[in-house]
Amino acid sequence: MNGWPGCPSRTCTTWAKSAGYQGRRRHFTKTRSACTSVGVRRAPRPNGRAGFVRIDTVHQGDLDGIKGVYHITCVDCVSQWQVMACVQDISEAFLLPVLALVIGQFPFVIEGFHSDNGSEFINGKVAQLLEKLRIEQTKSRARQSNDNALAESKNASVVRKHMGTSHIPQKYAAPINAFYQEVFNPWLNLHRPCLFATEVVSDKGKTIKRYKHEDVKTPLACLAILSPRAWSSSRRASPCRHCRPRPTPKLTWLQRSRCKRRKPICSSCSTNQNASSRPDVTRPAAKDCAKKQARRGGLRRPGRGLHECKTADKTPTP
Repeated sequence: MNGWPGCPSRTCTTWAKSAGYQGRRRHFTKTRSACTSVGVRRAPRPNGRAGFVRIDTVHQGDLDGIKGVYHITCVDCVSQWQVMACVQDISEAFLLPVLALVIGQFPFVIEGFHSDNGSEFINGKVAQLLEKLRIEQTKSRARQSNDNALAESKNASVVRKHMGTSHIPQKYAAPINAFYQEVFNPWLNLHRPCLFATEVVSDKGKTIKRYKHEDVKTPLACLAILSPRAWSSSRRASPCRHCRPRPTPKLTWLQRSRCKRRKPICSSCSTNQNASSRPDVTRPAAKDCAKKQARRGGLRRPGRGLHECKTADKTPTP
């Protein structure tokens, strides 16, 4: 660096490296977010309900410039119900069928789908699939690393711990995916315990998350203790149309004496679902009709139905 006349070059170099000079002469441009209309840029809002998942991909290393398999981690925000999958590549040809398979493995209806800003999920094909299933798509915000922190933590505690970090060729993607569906996913959700946070408000009004020993449970146990309101969107927990309580219809005294309510219940109660929920009007038994006619002193004419029996004319006795 050339200095001005009469000024040593060493002094000018030291002055140019100072923070004041660099602050006045250098200008930095912050990273701008990509402008795309796919997804809503905000954090998921489950509000204690199951059905809002977070998803992320993990690469299984390179070997001599050859890519390995990709693992897909999809976990629910509230219950931590986790579904794993494996694909050869994160292109649309491999990702879309597996993504639909992952969504179908959850035991409840998916209402929210959150991911990072990667192009494997932020594209028109995935948005069209989620719109067809009526699932809201959200994406992480800029400089907010906690938006997808749950999926990132599952990548380290589940994928890297059990699948390792070494290279796995892409030809083994189908066997690994079959292993996930048949063995690994049931073990994760039914037997592997997870830590669940308890929010505690400090004296300063700040919300702090504490992980207590009594809060350790499996995702299945967490789903079992969720309130019925949290299961309102689940297709397995909601009762069928025959088991739902329905108001009792207003009947007349004649209908109440002749009607008999059936009790149709779903398959969980081991009865037929096709039974009608309407009151079945039945005819009175012959024994009951004969008793009524005996009390009235009449006789039932032969050849007539039970409802058509009339009282015979009484002949006066001499």
